[in-house]
Amino acid sequence: MLLRRITQHVRDQNWFAVFIDFIIVVVGILIAFQITEWNDKRSNESEKAQQQQRLIEEFSVLKQEWEEDAESFAETIKGTGELIKLLRAGEQPEDDGPLKQYLWQANYFYETPSLSSTYQELIESGGLSFITDQELRKALFRYGDLQKRLETRAIVAYTFVLEPYSNYFKAVEWSVVPDDWTNPETAITSYDWEVLMNSKSELQSWLAVQFEAERNAALISEEIEKILNLLGEEST
Repeated sequence: MLLRRITQHVRDQNWFAVFIDFIIVVVGILIAFQITEWNDKRSNESEKAQQQQRLIEEFSVLKQEWEEDAESFAETIKGTGELIKLLRAGEQPEDDGPLKQYLWQANYFYETPSLSSTYQELIESGGLSFITDQELRKALFRYGDLQKRLETRAIVAYTFVLEPYSNYFKAVEWSVVPDDWTNPETAITSYDWEVLMNSKSELQSWLAVQFEAERNAALISEEIEKILNLLGEEST
């Protein structure tokens, strides 16, 4: 309709009308572009808000999991350390209750919580670009680096602590019933004190691995707390 009218005005050499028609076309295009831009902006803002909310929900859960992991590793470190002290003293305790507790704790390396799925999606898609707060972006990258570091070392730690030919497993027998493993009294069925005496260097290495895991778990928990605070600031 508009094209036909412009053509007619050109034929009639009504240049003023042609100019008006041209202005109408240009204004119409500009308005269409503006509407598209507004819609895109609203869509991006909505997506950004959804991503922030998912990050807040996931990191709130992960913070608690990492705090519990750090506490669990601290207990494991304590048990391994006490076991080493007993072995260094060289005298078998009359009450084997505490000893079984230490033997039970020393052999544990706790499973690490999974990486935030929303964070992982954002990294893979390059979606972290929606975050304008540089401190928040740095905190998220630090979280990812710490998680990757601990996951890599956890693979080595599991192999190390659960080595079936270790001196520990030569000295200590565990129940073959997995349900018994939650309690040191039922988990540890027997132990050989003389063989266990040769486990001091091995346990010292375990202690170092467990300490590093506890330190990294605490660092990740602290980083997640920073992320949650910064996400809260950005969403307000």
